Amino acid sequence: MGYYRTMQQATADDSQPVWVGDEAHWLRPEVMRRLGKDRTTLWRWARAGKVTPRQYLGRVCYPVAEVLELEAEQKNKERTNG
Repeated sequence: MGYYRTMQQATADDSQPVWVGDEAHWLRPEVMRRLGKDRTTLWRWARAGKVTPRQYLGRVCYPVAEVLELEAEQKNKERTNG
Protein backbone atom coordinates (compact mmCIF):
# COMPACT_ATOMS: atom_id res chain seq x y z
CA MET A 1 0.00 0.00 0.00
CA GLY A 2 2.76 2.47 0.89
CA TYR A 3 4.53 1.86 -2.39
CA TYR A 4 1.31 2.38 -4.36
CA ARG A 5 0.60 5.67 -2.58
CA THR A 6 4.16 6.86 -3.27
CA MET A 7 3.77 6.07 -6.96
CA GLN A 8 0.48 7.97 -7.14
CA GLN A 9 1.99 11.03 -5.50
CA ALA A 10 5.01 10.91 -7.79
CA THR A 11 2.76 11.28 -10.85
CA ALA A 12 1.63 14.81 -9.90
CA ASP A 13 3.92 17.84 -10.27
CA ASP A 14 3.03 20.10 -7.34
CA SER A 15 3.49 23.30 -9.35
CA GLN A 16 1.14 22.30 -12.18
CA PRO A 17 -2.65 22.45 -11.89
CA VAL A 18 -4.56 19.18 -11.66
CA TRP A 19 -8.12 18.74 -12.87
CA VAL A 20 -10.91 17.73 -10.53
CA GLY A 21 -14.10 17.60 -12.54
CA ASP A 22 -13.98 20.51 -14.97
CA GLU A 23 -12.00 22.82 -12.69
CA ALA A 24 -8.25 23.40 -12.34
CA HIS A 25 -6.81 22.97 -8.85
CA TRP A 26 -3.36 23.42 -7.30
CA LEU A 27 -2.04 20.87 -4.84
CA ARG A 28 -1.55 22.06 -1.27
CA PRO A 29 2.27 22.54 -1.48
CA GLU A 30 1.85 24.94 -4.41
CA VAL A 31 -0.93 26.85 -2.63
CA MET A 32 1.22 27.13 0.51
CA ARG A 33 4.13 28.43 -1.60
CA ARG A 34 2.00 30.94 -3.54
CA LEU A 35 0.23 32.33 -0.49
CA GLY A 36 3.10 32.05 1.98
CA LYS A 37 0.82 30.24 4.45
CA ASP A 38 1.11 26.90 6.23
CA ARG A 39 -1.26 23.95 6.07
CA THR A 40 -2.91 24.94 9.36
CA THR A 41 -3.94 28.31 7.94
CA LEU A 42 -5.35 26.63 4.83
CA TRP A 43 -7.28 24.21 7.05
CA ARG A 44 -8.71 27.13 9.06
CA TRP A 45 -9.65 28.99 5.90
CA ALA A 46 -11.39 25.85 4.61
CA ARG A 47 -13.39 25.57 7.85
CA ALA A 48 -14.36 29.24 7.53
CA GLY A 49 -15.45 28.74 3.90
CA LYS A 50 -12.74 30.98 2.49
CA VAL A 51 -11.28 28.20 0.31
CA THR A 52 -12.63 24.83 -0.87
CA PRO A 53 -10.43 21.77 -0.36
CA ARG A 54 -10.77 18.82 -2.72
CA GLN A 55 -9.01 15.46 -3.10
CA TYR A 56 -6.79 14.45 -6.02
CA LEU A 57 -5.15 11.00 -5.83
CA GLY A 58 -5.43 11.16 -2.05
CA ARG A 59 -3.88 14.62 -1.84
CA VAL A 60 -5.50 17.93 -0.89
CA CYS A 61 -5.89 20.56 -3.60
CA TYR A 62 -7.67 23.90 -3.93
CA PRO A 63 -9.38 25.59 -6.92
CA VAL A 64 -7.02 27.85 -8.88
CA ALA A 65 -9.66 30.60 -9.08
CA GLU A 66 -10.03 30.73 -5.29
CA VAL A 67 -6.26 30.78 -4.77
CA LEU A 68 -5.86 33.62 -7.27
CA GLU A 69 -8.56 35.59 -5.42
CA LEU A 70 -6.72 35.08 -2.13
CA GLU A 71 -3.45 36.19 -3.78
CA ALA A 72 -5.13 39.35 -5.05
CA GLU A 73 -6.60 40.06 -1.60
CA GLN A 74 -3.17 39.67 -0.01
CA LYS A 75 -1.57 42.02 -2.55
CA ASN A 76 -4.28 44.63 -2.01
CA LYS A 77 -3.88 44.33 1.76
CA GLU A 78 -0.09 44.75 1.47
CA ARG A 79 -0.53 47.75 -0.83
CA THR A 80 -2.91 49.53 1.55
CA ASN A 81 -0.87 48.69 4.67
CA GLY A 82 2.49 49.53 3.16
